[in-house]
Amino acid sequence: MVESDHNGRASYEGVFAMNVLSARWFRGLAIFALLLVLLSLNSNRLIVLIDNQYFEPTYRGCVGIMGFVAEDVSQLERQIVCNITMVRIAADAERALAAESAVVNDEEPSA
Repeated sequence: MVESDHNGRASYEGVFAMNVLSARWFRGLAIFALLLVLLSLNSNRLIVLIDNQYFEPTYRGCVGIMGFVAEDVSQLERQIVCNITMVRIAADAERALAAESAVVNDEEPSA
């Protein structure tokens, strides 16, 4: 949307905002920020859910973001790093959930 200011000059602020929101780098940055927030929350159940239900889209997003971050790295190397990292994060979350449930089960009085 092109608007005019008080001097009659065209203003492209709306067009710029739409271009930024639809840019691939912005979407990649948003996904990366979301992953950082989720990891900082240490929400093990959410990590396991994402691993079980949305592994492939998350994996493709990881490989895509790695392409922006490390352009000089080959596609195969990006895939390996993402795969190992995602499997490790999911395994750590599953272990933590198992440990939490073991603690809860030990605290319950036996009948």
